[in-house]
Amino acid sequence: MRAILERVAMIAGASALVTVAVTVGGVAPAAADPLPHGDEPRIINPQPTPATVVEAGTVTLQARVAADQPVQDHAIRVDGETVASSRGEGSHPVLSAQVRLEAGRHDVTFEATNEYGSATRRLRLHATAMTTQRLAGRDRVATAAAISQDLYGHGEASAALLARADDFPDSLAGAPAAREVNGPLLLTRGDGLSDTARQELSRVLADGATVYLLGGQGALGDRVATDVEALGFAAKRLAGSGRYETAVRIAETIPETRTAFVASGEGFADALAAAAVAGDRGWPILLTAQDRLPEEVGAYMDRAGFDTVHVVGGAGVIDDSVVAELNRRAGSVSRVAGGTRFETARALSLRFMPETATVGVASGEEFADALAGGVHAAADGAPLALVAGNRLFQPQRRQLRRLQPETAVVYGGRAAVSPGVVEGLRAASVESGELRVERASLRDGQTVQALEGVEFTLNRPINLAESHVAVTIGGNEVGGAIQHVSGADTMRFRVDNLPEGVAYGETHRVVVRLLATSGADVALDRVEADFRRAAPDLSRGAAGPAVTDLQRTLRQRGFWLPSVDGQFGMPTLHAVRAFQKAHGLERDGVVADATRAALAQQRGAPEPRSDSSRAYEVDLERGIVLFVEGGQTRWVFDASAGHGEYYTFEGSTYRANTTTGFDQAMVRQIDGVREAARGDLYRPKYFDGSRGIALHGYTSVPPSHASSGCVRIPIGAMDKVWRIDPGLGTPVHVYPVDYYG
Repeated sequence: MRAILERVAMIAGASALVTVAVTVGGVAPAAADPLPHGDEPRIINPQPTPATVVEAGTVTLQARVAADQPVQDHAIRVDGETVASSRGEGSHPVLSAQVRLEAGRHDVTFEATNEYGSATRRLRLHATAMTTQRLAGRDRVATAAAISQDLYGHGEASAALLARADDFPDSLAGAPAAREVNGPLLLTRGDGLSDTARQELSRVLADGATVYLLGGQGALGDRVATDVEALGFAAKRLAGSGRYETAVRIAETIPETRTAFVASGEGFADALAAAAVAGDRGWPILLTAQDRLPEEVGAYMDRAGFDTVHVVGGAGVIDDSVVAELNRRAGSVSRVAGGTRFETARALSLRFMPETATVGVASGEEFADALAGGVHAAADGAPLALVAGNRLFQPQRRQLRRLQPETAVVYGGRAAVSPGVVEGLRAASVESGELRVERASLRDGQTVQALEGVEFTLNRPINLAESHVAVTIGGNEVGGAIQHVSGADTMRFRVDNLPEGVAYGETHRVVVRLLATSGADVALDRVEADFRRAAPDLSRGAAGPAVTDLQRTLRQRGFWLPSVDGQFGMPTLHAVRAFQKAHGLERDGVVADATRAALAQQRGAPEPRSDSSRAYEVDLERGIVLFVEGGQTRWVFDASAGHGEYYTFEGSTYRANTTTGFDQAMVRQIDGVREAARGDLYRPKYFDGSRGIALHGYTSVPPSHASSGCVRIPIGAMDKVWRIDPGLGTPVHVYPVDYYG
């Protein structure tokens, strides 16, 4: 008896430990249950996601409550004050509130209570005064039209420029010309006027206006000119024998100026980075080859007599010999460059637009959005920052921290400038001091097969209590906690729970967000990688997210487990064995290939054989007990019944068989331990009173039948039976009736 009670205490202690586990991270509330839960509430998937920055103003705060029991009360607090909030319907309601946040740091707390307990989730939220605007269409042609629509109302443009959408050479010099003629730069296909461009020209121009075609017939064919004229506009071509002379023809539309940019005509990035400044100042953009100044460009410079020339880009794109040639043709020549195209764009901003309320952002890996965006940025007197991939590079972050702009205008859709970049824009606006990430264990674009934790090392010690790490997979929250490792400058997010639906062998997108603090300094980071989950064999003693996922899956499919704790102990062993028994697998309690395949096939609990609204079904062939409710199997318990052999006890011979049949019921029960000569019975419920045959808890439930006739299930499972069916009279069906011959 003492051994049984000690085992009960251990189970209770393990359950209590699970209820205080900390979960960090989240995304917008999802319809499914992304993390495991039990009777007590858990607050999951908060929105906004922790470790992100929101725009000041009206913000929607949301989180989902996950629990097996209904929520009775809730609250949402902002900076210690309770705000008006609502709670959705159902067993997993969404808590929601709309609040107005000023720029700065805020504490947000979600609370939920049901009859089994309460949960609290606290977030530290940063709000920025900077607003972001995205100008985008379904493709690059539509994005250029969207930019035009933001610049000009109906009939407000004096003229327009047309450039080829899929090639850049003839259009790089277009931004200052567009500003000069007071019109947008639109894109079209080369063999005719695109429908989107046609519609925007008709909207933005008055009848008879001029449309400038950038490039010769090789860029924009005669059909484009014909289509323009059919709309009632005058088509005027700005073209030379090649890209360099075309840039000269475009430059000639700009009134006399004493300053010019010279950029590479062999790539697009540096010319586009200069476009906003050129359009704002009215300076032409001339193009050059890497190792020589084209004759037509030199001749134009001689005619124009420039006092100042700014060479855009390093020696790797424009050779020093070209700079020397420019020095012979202009009064002053200087180079504006950085180590990369992104740093060159930043250098242009520092040099020519050190103070601005707006910054433009476009992809530096494609030309089209930056081409049209440069005209828009010039109209705002804003520099154009070039970005790539899913993050904002440090040069741009430093630029934004210095500028502290009121608005960031993003040119292009999510495929061109990702949400990660937009997050970086907001993050940079609230970062302070020199705190920065020196190293992260997960890199952008990396593919990993295991996700047990993520580490960040910063350049100085951090305040762990005021910092966040949030991890999502496929948009759903990953549960875990943060801790210091290897010193106060390194923090680790330990993964405890993976969200639902992270299947083995499939690739899922992982997003890790960091918000670290050190005194008054704040640093944010974002890493985006892929997780291709390898399938491990799991057995007793295993621990971690793979076990958590297994436990959650078994519970969802009706195989009893007391809790989801990420530890493969005896309760998990019994749940795995019950699953194996139910589906005719080897009863070894190990999740290897065959069991893993059965789990992947979405196999669940067996269908009941009886039509009772509530009953116990003891399946002797499979060695499981089904608790049936409402005609459906609610729980499946691992079981061991009578072994069927003859045995002698106190001088008499008996057969160790369990009474079969469909006409039995619970007739007697003991809420405690029944001390019997052949073993102690934990909280037995008797269904054959004459023979003393009961369903009871026991410390040993082996894979095969081993009892003298009673039906053993794990001790914790028997506690569950008493919770869901505390009374008597419930039918008991034991089959097959001829099991013992």
